[in-house]
Amino acid sequence: MANRTGRVWTVLGGLHFDLAATIERQWLVDHTDRDGQTWTDVRTELGGVGGNMARHLHDVGQPGALIAVVGDDDIGQLLLGRARMDLPGVEVHPVVVPGAHSGVVALLHTVGRGDRKRLVVGPDRSAVDVVEYQHVDAILHALRRQSAELILDGYVLRCRVAGWVDALQRFRADGWRTHLELVPHDLGHEVRAAALAAVVASCATLSTNMSTIERVLDLPPLSASALPSDRAARLADKAGRILSGSGARILARFGRGDAQLCLRLSEGSEPELWSYDLDRARCGKSTQDRLLVHELTGAVELVGGRRLPL
Repeated sequence: MANRTGRVWTVLGGLHFDLAATIERQWLVDHTDRDGQTWTDVRTELGGVGGNMARHLHDVGQPGALIAVVGDDDIGQLLLGRARMDLPGVEVHPVVVPGAHSGVVALLHTVGRGDRKRLVVGPDRSAVDVVEYQHVDAILHALRRQSAELILDGYVLRCRVAGWVDALQRFRADGWRTHLELVPHDLGHEVRAAALAAVVASCATLSTNMSTIERVLDLPPLSASALPSDRAARLADKAGRILSGSGARILARFGRGDAQLCLRLSEGSEPELWSYDLDRARCGKSTQDRLLVHELTGAVELVGGRRLPL
């Protein structure tokens, strides 16, 4: 596919090793309180937000580089080799965090009664949670000569918010346009609107799910009868103050899979509510990452994006 934007993309984020399997839900129910064994196909996949973003950019034909954060272990070396094999044409720049472990994630899909559910078991801490700016600054400086668009894995903020807020300011001063995927475990309970405003002030794009940004802004849950447009309008009103003077845009996702609907906010523009065809988007473990890449690269029609009245 031709390059739609003329931009060269850099992704900074973690690589995880995903183990995916599918079993019958009834089997799981029957074994909730006793031992058991079953056999099924088990797949290994390159995962992590960084790996997902790089793969989605590769799939839409966009050039790019991946600053791949892994642990100081054998799994980290396996992940780097897998990234080079799975992502031909992507420059892979390793960042091995001393003393840290690489992440392994178990994805268990259960099927039954005509539907499919997913259970995810991930590490409490891995290399991407403890990586610091000093680990990546030399690579970023070198890549800045060829790229100005940085897609950032939000897990780097999870345990070291203050340090990465400072790093985001450095990115902006160096000419990077940062597009941050703010994941549900980011920022922690100590961070509220003030820290979010500091993050937004240094980013070109902040993409997140609606529940995460509502929690940070202390917005209580709405009733079950509330319309999607009600939820979107409430956030648009609250978030206006955070966007003031930032030049950034916020993409807040919700609905099926926390991805079906997206509220787009930017200062000086009317809020927009968009809907996506998740079947066309191949809804799965990295749908939000996929949608962000499609929006940044102008390939939204590939996932059936259409604007709804708000």
